[in-house]
Amino acid sequence: MSYSKYEVFLKVVEYGSMSQAATYCSYSQSAVSQIISSLERDLGVTLLKRSQTGINLTTEGEYLLPLIEELSEAEKSVYAASSKLNGVESGSIKIGTFSSVACNILIPVLNIFKKEYPGIQIELREGDNHQTETWLAEGTVDVGFIDMPAPSGFETIPIYTDPFVAVMSAGSKYADREVISIDTFEK
Repeated sequence: MSYSKYEVFLKVVEYGSMSQAATYCSYSQSAVSQIISSLERDLGVTLLKRSQTGINLTTEGEYLLPLIEELSEAEKSVYAASSKLNGVESGSIKIGTFSSVACNILIPVLNIFKKEYPGIQIELREGDNHQTETWLAEGTVDVGFIDMPAPSGFETIPIYTDPFVAVMSAGSKYADREVISIDTFEK
């Protein structure tokens, strides 16, 4: 996949690192550096401060960041609309989840989805419930998988109910029971 200079810039800002952005975009660090330099030349301002501690936005970069984010989204919308006009389904979905859901539930479903919609790019972000809720609130991910109860303000669809099980030694006084009341564990 090819990334626009705006998307590359936003990944550098997100990761605070040219090399991490390069890895994400499957580009060399040199290519990412050239893309950022080209964008800075186009705009006539320096967007990033490079130092040994990492990369930070300049004052100009902070000022232009929300506009570049809007421009990047608009660019994606134009390409998605033109693809749709040409009969090609394309786009991207960003999913926030924790690893057990990713491995046990999502991967098999996403493999089927990718066969049916090969033009849709899927990005999985793994984190805990709190991180996923934050990503949803910020709009960093489109869909999140979390444990219930979900925070208010989000549309939720329960998709799976885990059995609640107790694991104990064979010598436990509860080992021969098929069911143990949850009240037993309160004591």
